[in-house]
Amino acid sequence: MVDHGYFAPEVFLLLADPLSRDFIKTVLLDTYFPQKKAAYLRSKQTGEGYINDLEGYILNEPETQYKTVQVVTEDEQFVRGGLFKKMVPKMYNNSCCITGMHVQSTYGHTFIDACHIVPFSLTHNDTISNGIALCPNLHRAFDRGLITIDGGYRVKVSAGVIENAGHPYSLKQFDGIAIHLPADRRYYLDPVNLEWHGGNVFKGN
Repeated sequence: MVDHGYFAPEVFLLLADPLSRDFIKTVLLDTYFPQKKAAYLRSKQTGEGYINDLEGYILNEPETQYKTVQVVTEDEQFVRGGLFKKMVPKMYNNSCCITGMHVQSTYGHTFIDACHIVPFSLTHNDTISNGIALCPNLHRAFDRGLITIDGGYRVKVSAGVIENAGHPYSLKQFDGIAIHLPADRRYYLDPVNLEWHGGNVFKGN
């Protein structure tokens, strides 16, 4: 079993640079996959291929697909979950849609979570409109029903929250504020999903 792997620092720096990364990719293709190189490059240009198909699925899958729970393989679920975690924050400029928090590092870390509105376990819905970008504390508050987003894309805070209202991490300071939305309206939060969260998860009173 492999616990984890890592790149030597000098290799990581090369991979972090787009020009060096493309050069390394070309060398690897020429050395180990010469017969498949042309097909790979063509798939990148045309948007074909397994990863591109899954990315399109996450961005554009019709809602009608979720009338029944779909059965997916463990591998596909793993890849889809990884893409969801990557694509949702990307649509929000890697920022929390409520606080505007934006923290990244040169090591590739980000502190913004991709949060499902309707749990994946209920619908297997990994589309962008069922996702919201939140900082970790608000992610937990959202999952536990202490906050929700209404149909007008404004934050609602549960009346059951007991906290130090003057604290900089207070939840109630966000009550009623409008969230930041993706630049592309196609990826706005689905009002049906928000209504479900408000009625089934949010502890309004």
